[in-house]
Amino acid sequence: CMLADDMQTMLIGRVIQAFGVSGPRIASTAVIRDQFAGEAMARVMSFIMMVFILVPMLAPMVGQWVLNIASWFHIFTLFLLVAVFTGTWFWIRQPETLPASRRKPFSWAQFFRSSLFIVTHKPVIGPTLAMGCVFGGFLAYLSASQTIFQGFYGVGEMFSYIFATLAFSIGLASFINSKIVMRLGMYRVTQVALIGSVVFAIIFLGIIEMFDGLPPLVVTIGSLFIGFFFVGLLFGNLNAMAMHPLGDMAGLGAAIIGSLSSIIAVLVATTVDSYLTVDLFPIGAGFLVFFTLAFIIIRLSLQRPDKPVQSLS
Repeated sequence: CMLADDMQTMLIGRVIQAFGVSGPRIASTAVIRDQFAGEAMARVMSFIMMVFILVPMLAPMVGQWVLNIASWFHIFTLFLLVAVFTGTWFWIRQPETLPASRRKPFSWAQFFRSSLFIVTHKPVIGPTLAMGCVFGGFLAYLSASQTIFQGFYGVGEMFSYIFATLAFSIGLASFINSKIVMRLGMYRVTQVALIGSVVFAIIFLGIIEMFDGLPPLVVTIGSLFIGFFFVGLLFGNLNAMAMHPLGDMAGLGAAIIGSLSSIIAVLVATTVDSYLTVDLFPIGAGFLVFFTLAFIIIRLSLQRPDKPVQSLS
């Protein structure tokens, strides 16, 4: 990407990057599951998801800083430096978390058997689907945010700062979740957060209707700040709930859960954003539909966590 001189080369490089970053994303979840389960994993995942969400939301500000002092291709220079630093740090500091006695040779039979378990086991697939719905609603905002703030409100010069302000809400929620989940339990926190998300969506949609589709900027930012706080409580908990029963299938489980929830999220976001033209009604309606769907899925699929599955072999 640093050396690209046309869009085709740039896109090829970005696809290769996507394959590259998927490995650490899956490995980090599997490493955490090897060492923690239940509320303890939810607590650790809160810190992980805080970084996972905050970094993309702060990226426009960082990118703007890079562009202010250097050319556009130095954004990819920054990517390279970050990759080298984190890769070296991980290699030096992170020990192997799966003992040799628990490792299994790859076989297609085991792969399909484990995959079938993951996609048919309600305590796993339920939080995965709910995570896709919640992340999809959030991703709809994320992909439309530039249109909303630069196009609808005309505050392009403040876009990166508004973006960072809303990111702070999710970071704050993740931090608070790490403090309360061990005491209240991830199931209780998740249900309260889902109810809060639905209530927020109802009120936000009502506000949008009240102002004929486009509330004042400060009202929109304040509403989204509150709504994203509930979303921030959900990311780490839903991930931990989905991973809890998987035991020795942590690697495959993290891959399938991450892939499936991301595919659902992209489909949700694409659907919602396709209706975005002149006002915020599609965003508000998307929040309400998919946050409600996530709440229903969790209520139907989960009671209390299953005992972790150590092996299907």
